[in-house]
Amino acid sequence: MSPKILVGYDGSDQARDALCLAEGLARVSKASLLLAYVERVGPYELPAPSVVDAIRERAETRLAVIAGEVRARGDEVETRPVLVGSPARGLHELAEHERPEFVVVGSSHRGRAGAVLLGTVGVRLLHGSSCPVAIAPRGLAARAPWSPRRIGVGYDSSPESRIALARARSIASDASTSLHILVAAEPLTRYIELYGQLDTSQVREQSEARLREALARVGGDVGADGEILDETAVTGLERAGAELDLLVVGSRGYGPVRRVLLGSVSAHLARTSACPLIVTPRAGGLEDDDPRPAAADAAAQR
Repeated sequence: MSPKILVGYDGSDQARDALCLAEGLARVSKASLLLAYVERVGPYELPAPSVVDAIRERAETRLAVIAGEVRARGDEVETRPVLVGSPARGLHELAEHERPEFVVVGSSHRGRAGAVLLGTVGVRLLHGSSCPVAIAPRGLAARAPWSPRRIGVGYDSSPESRIALARARSIASDASTSLHILVAAEPLTRYIELYGQLDTSQVREQSEARLREALARVGGDVGADGEILDETAVTGLERAGAELDLLVVGSRGYGPVRRVLLGSVSAHLARTSACPLIVTPRAGGLEDDDPRPAAADAAAQR
């Protein structure tokens, strides 16, 4: 079976931004698109069958129109109307069943143009999704087609950052482009505040060691370079994102394994990133750097 990329679609501008990002990811990864139209029905009791049938017919009609546009651009696409009380719940349940490469969402209409700002659906998906969640900045569709030519990844040697690195490397390989590794060094004033006097060379050496480790993990078949950010991870990654087409970060380091969980850095970037953002799930073990969960592990999470 070919990989799938799941995107929720309701005809809004935000949904078109998500579709633009999903199409770009699908092209480089040779994946097909799965468009889901989630109708707010329920949550506890469905209307009469005749009403449900009318709702489903309307959803299928809307999906058929946008699917025709996608196919005209040369992409493979399936459609799936989902009747459920919550769009987030509907996408989550569909993702659990289909095991897509990504779930893609748009930003809130309240955000500024050209930046990511998670809405309610995205927030709920980013607290328990079993697959990476990709967030499209507001207005991305206006700059279509989108392609990940400049890919960055945050790295701090944690198991979660190794998952993010593996995913970013996979995308860079599929897109035949290079990878920019970003290692943040916390400001020295913070270390001095916590620990007193500190040899500044120790901080630099630690950051350089992390960068060498990341480059070694990428290997030689994907071009990669790196940058040490002499600032906090939040500030450095946010600044670097302005020069990237895609930024990949990991989840926080505690909570259920193989689930997306926002930490302080990823939560901030999900509100401010100037480029599309991907947040990968937690690692399943200390050496777990496989970007695609094994079927057995996926089943164990259900």
